[in-house]
Amino acid sequence: MAFPPQHYGCECCGSAELADIELAAQGVVLGSSQVHIHAQPEPAVPFTVAEVRLDAGPVVRALLDVGHAAGDWHGRRVHGVLRQRGQDPAVLAFRFGVTA
Repeated sequence: MAFPPQHYGCECCGSAELADIELAAQGVVLGSSQVHIHAQPEPAVPFTVAEVRLDAGPVVRALLDVGHAAGDWHGRRVHGVLRQRGQDPAVLAFRFGVTA
C-alpha cells in the first residue's frame, strides 16, 4: 500500500500486478512518536508521526495534524485531512487529524 500511489511493484513480493482501491481515511492510532530533529526543512520540527490502523484494516504511517502538541495519541480516533504545504496553495499534504 502506498500513498501517493506508486507502480513499481509490491514491496513484499515484487509483483507488478497492483490495483488502485479507495480506503476511508479513518482509523485508530496504534502508536506515535514526536520528532525533534529532522534533516529537511519540512515538515518543521517538532512533528508527530503515527502508525494508524485504518477502519478498512491496513496499517499506515503518516503525520498527525496536532501542531507542536505532545501527547499520548495511542487509541485515539483519527480522520484524514489535507493541509497546504509551504507557500503554494495548490500543494497539499495529507495528515491525520485527531477526532474530538
